[in-house]
Amino acid sequence: MFSRLLFFAVAIGFVSGQAWAFAAETNHASAVNQAGRQRMLTQRIVKAYCQIGLEVAPQASRRQIDASVTLFEAQLTELRELASNRETHAAIDEVERLWRPFKAVATGPVHRAGAQQLMHASEDLLRAANDLTSLMEVRSGNAIGHLVNISGRQRMVSQRLAKLYMLQSWGFDSPELRGEMSAAAALFENVLVELQQAAENTESIRSQIEAASLHWEWFRNVLELQGDPDYRQLVAEASESVLESMERVTALYQERGSR
Repeated sequence: MFSRLLFFAVAIGFVSGQAWAFAAETNHASAVNQAGRQRMLTQRIVKAYCQIGLEVAPQASRRQIDASVTLFEAQLTELRELASNRETHAAIDEVERLWRPFKAVATGPVHRAGAQQLMHASEDLLRAANDLTSLMEVRSGNAIGHLVNISGRQRMVSQRLAKLYMLQSWGFDSPELRGEMSAAAALFENVLVELQQAAENTESIRSQIEAASLHWEWFRNVLELQGDPDYRQLVAEASESVLESMERVTALYQERGSR
């Protein structure tokens, strides 16, 4: 199973094509990581769907959807195998229940009505995936599980911000959407500070967090750009840089939890 997930992680790259690191051990930290990555994929798929509608690297965006769908389902299968109690099984059932109609729209024809459906459906699926991740963190029972959770959530926030930007560009702008963007940006910055101050950090982790901080500064700046269609490509690329940086940070925390 791990080799399959590694293949999908390599395939999912959009801009740089870099492989995302996974620790081979099946343990509590890796379960938190995988469940947390499901949150990110709920946002990534909608972002890529909107990019197709906006003609932002449409072929690459379609590949991104296909790889994300495959990875989501592979991880869902593995998480079900790792589930150890009734509560966790129920949380996985809820994710799967919401996933089926979401997938049907995401893999179908791209149009504004579909984007609107996904905009709402992704919120419910995100909440369900977050509930599952929280259960996995409780199961880990240590500080590393918490750090894997919140650093992994930064991956989701990077894709959420890009998703909201693309929805805004496609005519779904509203005070609520702008408020969600502000809240997501504030969450990213607050968690970044928490990660920088974590006592469990090694030199490698500190170095990767610093790199993520630099990518975040660039991403935050390009999110302010509006009007020119070329700005959408900049947002797509910057969001990938942040995502890849936070994937590396999360993998390092998972590695610490595997020792």
